[in-house]
Amino acid sequence: MLDICHRLTKKEDISGVHGICFIVSDGAPVVSQPRELIKNLDDLPLPATHLLDYESYLRPPGLFRGMAMDRIAAIATSRGCPFHCAYCGGRQLYKGRVRFRSVQSIKNELEYLVNSHRIRGLWIIDECFTLDEKRALEIAGVIAEYGLVWGMQTRVDLLDESMVTHFKKCGCMEINFGVESGVDRILGILKKGTTKEAAALAFSWCRDAGVRTTANFMIGTPTESESDIHETFEFSKQLKASYTIFHITTPLPGTELYDHALAAGLMREQREFDDAWVHRASKGPLMTTEIPPEKLMRIRARFQNFYFVRNYLHWRNVRYGLHILCKLLRSPAILKRSLQAYRQHRRLDSFIETMVALINKTGR
Repeated sequence: MLDICHRLTKKEDISGVHGICFIVSDGAPVVSQPRELIKNLDDLPLPATHLLDYESYLRPPGLFRGMAMDRIAAIATSRGCPFHCAYCGGRQLYKGRVRFRSVQSIKNELEYLVNSHRIRGLWIIDECFTLDEKRALEIAGVIAEYGLVWGMQTRVDLLDESMVTHFKKCGCMEINFGVESGVDRILGILKKGTTKEAAALAFSWCRDAGVRTTANFMIGTPTESESDIHETFEFSKQLKASYTIFHITTPLPGTELYDHALAAGLMREQREFDDAWVHRASKGPLMTTEIPPEKLMRIRARFQNFYFVRNYLHWRNVRYGLHILCKLLRSPAILKRSLQAYRQHRRLDSFIETMVALINKTGR
């Protein structure tokens, strides 16, 4: 973006900027050469939050799943992931490389966020925060120095009991896991590289330590049968996560799953990239699988409604719930659109998410 802005300011041609796509006068798309990744993330300045209405982003419900909290900021301590999950575009985006910020750089950002924005907590958006165990433990200690609560995401096989215990002592409130399936055969197809046993262990450690968990699952994977999906559902009950969510398996462009879907005739080559590609709010599966699309969506809605109370029943949500109720009484239009979302998806969480998004939008 910096290169583009410099060239536009000088009225220069942007075609020489690497890593962009643009449309020329005759309507044809042009893709420039790939851009080299930044080698040292510490060379980047801190995010310019002072140029934004940053307070709007610190309002509830915040970044923790199913728990309304304010003044929670997002921070990235690394970029990239070395694993080979068939459904993830991260490997294509980051070329399989992982780059870490220094602990001092992270401490500088925390100090800025605490002093300038009075944050109370953090959500670490790294794909796998615990890739480097020693570094993750050190960062947890730095966060503890500021008295912040925090959460992060990682893999079930990149954690052990002692790490969870240390994270809890350092203020960790929640860990987000991509479990994906409760069937090892499906995990193999997705090239996840983990097992049901590893997931069960990770969730048990978190429960014992008092750390909240989010369990992400995918249904509608090629060759996945209805019995496989129900086995995943039963496994999700065993994990007893604080927040459980089921996504429709989505073949994102650039992924191995996308290439497989095209080669196997499970999907047409040209698709408009509309809201159907948003796996959370998807109106239906993009691939033809063993289960008819309408039935798959009904199954997903039933699973998600089963977890609705557990996902959102938390004392921290009481005050925010009253705030939402007041907003609804003042704006029947928001209630109407939220009800429309529920009728479309038949999911209670779709009603809640639509309502919160509309309220936040009007607030900004």
